[in-house]
Amino acid sequence: MTSPYRHVYLEIAKPDRSYQECNVSTTSIDTNLLAANYRYIAFPLETSGGGLFTVLPVGGQGKIGTTAPKFQGHSGGVLDVAFNPFNDNIIGSAADDATIRIWQINCEDGKVKSQTESLAVMKGHSRRVTRLVWNPAVNGCIATFGAENSVKIWDVAKAACVSTQKPGKDAILDINWNQAGNLLVYPMKDKKLHVLDARSNEETFAVASHPGLRGSRAVFYDKLNLIATTGFSSTSQRQIMVRDTRNPEKALKTIEVDSNNGILAPFIDEDLGVLTCFSRGDAMVRFYELQSEEKPLLELNSFPTKEAIRAFAQAPKYCVDTNTCEIDRFYIITQTKIAQQTQLIVPRKNADMFQEDLYPETNQPVPAVEFEAWKGGAEPEFKKFSLENGYTPADGPAFTVEAVAEETVESLKAENEKLKARIAELEEQLRNK
Repeated sequence: MTSPYRHVYLEIAKPDRSYQECNVSTTSIDTNLLAANYRYIAFPLETSGGGLFTVLPVGGQGKIGTTAPKFQGHSGGVLDVAFNPFNDNIIGSAADDATIRIWQINCEDGKVKSQTESLAVMKGHSRRVTRLVWNPAVNGCIATFGAENSVKIWDVAKAACVSTQKPGKDAILDINWNQAGNLLVYPMKDKKLHVLDARSNEETFAVASHPGLRGSRAVFYDKLNLIATTGFSSTSQRQIMVRDTRNPEKALKTIEVDSNNGILAPFIDEDLGVLTCFSRGDAMVRFYELQSEEKPLLELNSFPTKEAIRAFAQAPKYCVDTNTCEIDRFYIITQTKIAQQTQLIVPRKNADMFQEDLYPETNQPVPAVEFEAWKGGAEPEFKKFSLENGYTPADGPAFTVEAVAEETVESLKAENEKLKARIAELEEQLRNK
């Protein structure tokens, strides 16, 4: 079976039309280190003290260096940033100080303003927060995982943790929502793939996955009830697996990619099933297609970049230019600190004509269900629209966070654990005197 996307390629913006001297964090922790939406890109900054990240308008160019606007509030290094999918001006940050912060982006004369005050500080993790992901369907819902090996669901409007899952003593490696916003997938160091029902806070399954220990990632493709994972074989070969969520015990397909060291980060086009894989330190981007059970994983093109990639992010689907047959938009930061717009294009004759098969109706960037209704069992109701005439998102609804007590139960528990650890440390010092 051939694919209509078999010749996909990347169109990468030239360096002189891109931001340069982007001092992205050099942390070795496996995160994307970049986020993107219609209006902005954001990334953690390399810094010798405190936690900083920056937000830059899309379409800009020139040297940034130390002039980048700074969002400063974390006491530890920022490890992950992610934009609210329903409001371009709201961003979340996760950091080494075990907190998550929610920020309002403010601009003046087309420039993003630096700030030190966030809308909310969410406490509950007892160690660094490695990843945060906004729910793609539910208004004001975030999932995170921390180095204490717990997964937490947050009601952002109340700045409160509503559930915690501790799936085991092994490290969590990644986390992602399914497109319907009810399930979370997270591979772990126990060499298993775990899926959590976010509303009941119960695991739906945990199955044997990649046998290697060096890292793993996962994404859902709801349209065909599939999960694609990346990881390593027992001989350190990079692998991609695809399995059916309805019968997950045995992978439908496993392929070995190569013997490089970098963890493959998969991004799914939820309308077309095109899977794009980046890797920090690699100068090659790989493309696949998820199909039906007879051919669940089809290898497409690979595209070499001129230099190794340091950070990467997928922009929302409505950012694409239908006049060039662009099906997905990404942003990358290279090893030489250049932030470049990257378009995934399907070559077509008459590309300026709207290609209906490449652009089925897609989800509008509006909540499909409110948080309380979702927790009560309501299913999301997505609104669809066509990209034929392009799309420019509105500013989004006003975003507020209710005033909450600074010391929540979760934060008190975390502080108590820190104090107990410190007491044990002091007692040990006394015994050794």
